[in-house]
Amino acid sequence: TGLHITLDASVLFGATRTATQLAAPAGLDLLRSAADLIKRRFTGIPIAVRVFSQTKELAETQGAVVQSYLIQELMTMSKNVVSEGARSAFSDQRVEIVLLNR
Repeated sequence: TGLHITLDASVLFGATRTATQLAAPAGLDLLRSAADLIKRRFTGIPIAVRVFSQTKELAETQGAVVQSYLIQELMTMSKNVVSEGARSAFSDQRVEIVLLNR
């Protein structure tokens, strides 16, 4: 429950959606825009990053990258941003940033 921000995995991690770092410049720009929205409107709300990728391991690695970026951009403690990953079909691969209800 909460506000869901869904981001295109191909923009964040390249056309094959298998990179373990954010794609420059488009991936960085997209994630920076999401972080800016959160900073302006939803500061202090706990965040869950959910990544759906080719394998659970890749999803967890990508989730850690997004989590680390958000912690840095939002200048928050790591306990306020958690991540999880799951395997998904190519057509369903995405990154969700969920602002959790208090």
